[in-house]
Amino acid sequence: MPINIISESHVKRRGKLLNGNRPGDPSSSPRCGASTRQYHPCRAPGMKMPSGEYGRCRKHGGRAALANWKHGKYSAAMVSEGRQVTELLGETTALFNRIAKLADLASASSPP
Repeated sequence: MPINIISESHVKRRGKLLNGNRPGDPSSSPRCGASTRQYHPCRAPGMKMPSGEYGRCRKHGGRAALANWKHGKYSAAMVSEGRQVTELLGETTALFNRIAKLADLASASSPP
């Protein structure tokens, strides 16, 4: 297999990238590191995450987690929110029961 030799002039002229992305050399970025099916490390450049660190490549989970997001019904945030709503409903029911009991006591003690 022939070795590709990149000329110095080719490295200098990278051109303008789409969507406001800055030009750079993808061969100098950290690698993905995921294992392929043959148990070799993936050699694709890792994608930069919002936290600033490099993660997996686009094939091994760079943006795939959000792309496969369906509805979030069972996500941790929704589960905790559901528990809070259930707790508030329980407290509201207990408060209404206390008010009803006080109203019954007040109507029973007042003369007709």
